[in-house]
Amino acid sequence: MLTAATLLATFLSLITATFAATTVAVSTSPDATSGLLEGADAQLRCFVNLDLTDYDLKVKWVKEVDGVETVITSNGDLLVSNSRYSVHRTVGEGLQGILDRGYYLNISGVKAVDAGSYFCKAGPRVIQTVLRVLAPISNLTMASYSNGETVTVDAGTTLDLSCTAMGSTTRPDLEVYVGETAVTKQFSIYQAAVAFQDEGLTGSTYTATISNPTYPINRRDNGKRLACKATVERFPVQTYYIELDVKFPPKVNCESDKQAIRGDSGMKVVCRMTANPNPTEIYWSLPTDGETVGAQEMKNGLVATKNLNGDITEFVLNIDKIDKSHFGEYTIYVKNEKGDDMGRISILEAPNGQTSSGYQFLPHSHLQLVLLLVTVMLRLSHQG
Repeated sequence: MLTAATLLATFLSLITATFAATTVAVSTSPDATSGLLEGADAQLRCFVNLDLTDYDLKVKWVKEVDGVETVITSNGDLLVSNSRYSVHRTVGEGLQGILDRGYYLNISGVKAVDAGSYFCKAGPRVIQTVLRVLAPISNLTMASYSNGETVTVDAGTTLDLSCTAMGSTTRPDLEVYVGETAVTKQFSIYQAAVAFQDEGLTGSTYTATISNPTYPINRRDNGKRLACKATVERFPVQTYYIELDVKFPPKVNCESDKQAIRGDSGMKVVCRMTANPNPTEIYWSLPTDGETVGAQEMKNGLVATKNLNGDITEFVLNIDKIDKSHFGEYTIYVKNEKGDDMGRISILEAPNGQTSSGYQFLPHSHLQLVLLLVTVMLRLSHQG
């Protein structure tokens, strides 16, 4: 049996509810402040405390992307056709509880299209929450090349290094590498949010582009990797690359062993060459009546050999025993489909029967004098 005190308390509670203002609060589960990875489940919650005059108030969940609004629910009814979306509504207990209502939007396996701003609208009252979904880059490209492609190009030309990353829900960072060296600072990066439609919803992802960068190719770039690397929050770096096959004419540099040769001693001449493709024609021109000798032949006491040392080819000319017929200029001639080059080295008769390859050496008596002076100076320094 109700007492007078109980009836009075109930009446005062109803009066309080009648004149209390409608309030709205929202939250997400789990907390999406730091972002949810694609594939996670999410729940958006809208809690409404109505006053009696707003008892029939319609409550909606509305999503907005780039000014485009999509009404997802109305009073607990799902208005979009999407198998990943579901809704339910709760009502509080007791006489006072009938004015406390919860409107839940459940999203199974969140995707990039689900990210955005969501608004719980209860009449004129609007409260916002943000569902932050972290989605990786879905498409990374580099100019018109295929990923991993070997690109053949002539030295002296320029190469297009345009790079585009699409599909991430956070701004991607882009870098272009030539070998191990980043060259991104030479170019401008453009980033923009792009709206798209999927599963009847409007979403927004980022597109980042390094637009129209060109890189001058030289012979030292042969075999290098040109790469575009893209990074977004909480995902591994993605790489798109090409390998360079740089074609260039031969480049020859000659040197000697830089040692004085006395009497009938031997001598070795080394010329080093780089070329791509490999030479189609190689020969030595000798000082004796324009005779020639191939890259791997023997003639008149000369032995020509060819060695590979990484990307460098070495052409070695060995003279077992120097005589007057060996003095003069030696020329190596190299040619491929891109051009040709030659290297020269002279073997001259030096004083005291010595020989050198383009270098002048001190006579033996002068060397003895220099050694004597050095010895005296060292002794004086020790005595001091």
